[in-house]
Amino acid sequence: MVESLEAPADGAYQIAMVRVPPELNLELFEWTSAQRRTTMPSIADVDAHHLGLRVSDIDAAVAHLSAVPGVELLGEVKQVPEGALGAGIRFGDLRSPWGLNLELVDRTHEASRPAPRP
Repeated sequence: MVESLEAPADGAYQIAMVRVPPELNLELFEWTSAQRRTTMPSIADVDAHHLGLRVSDIDAAVAHLSAVPGVELLGEVKQVPEGALGAGIRFGDLRSPWGLNLELVDRTHEASRPAPRP
């Protein structure tokens, strides 16, 4: 990992692999190192990141995740207005207990939904 990811030489990690059928594999790494930064980047920083998840019921997803200790709902669930590209899409943002920004997107009420992929 030192060479391929430019990880610190004293770096160690734990990994969790999440299989999301039919084709997505999500790798979650937790690194430790004496050089590790302990503050998360701001969403506007160069090294900022977020994880976007498509859900079928955003209200249920937000209620479920908001009940998890340490999860913070960032504002209210929003909806793309009528007449705009993606009208009807509902989305909301949360922050995980460890600082990861999460975006939930519900496209079930999108005005002109794209055709499903084969």
